[in-house]
Amino acid sequence: MSKSKAKQLFEQATEELNHAKQELYKPSTDVVSFSACASTRRSLYHYLEGLANIYAEKHQDSFQEDGTIETLIEFCSKYNDDIKNLDFSSIDCKCNDLMNKDDEEIVLCTNLEKVNYCTKLAEEVRQIALDI
Repeated sequence: MSKSKAKQLFEQATEELNHAKQELYKPSTDVVSFSACASTRRSLYHYLEGLANIYAEKHQDSFQEDGTIETLIEFCSKYNDDIKNLDFSSIDCKCNDLMNKDDEEIVLCTNLEKVNYCTKLAEEVRQIALDI
């Protein structure tokens, strides 16, 4: 994939992150944590997928297309110490972005503190993407 594909993924990720943040700006009694979690997950996935595409092209390497967030983190960490140094240990995103495979457990957080943490993590990954 080209840098234009990565740019498209970053734009999509930014839209999804903005959607999550808008949901989280609501009073806590009105927040739909499922919606914020799903948007944050998609955002994080697309930022990492865009970075993986850039690193794969730059280093003539390949990564698992349609992999999990975990596989994208692992791949991107090989080429970027900032990704490697982020603490992803508290995210529970074990499935891929499509979230429609019958054989995978879908984990969505309903805890607002956790969703806020993941949103901040997505913002950090966004900053890394902007800096490359």
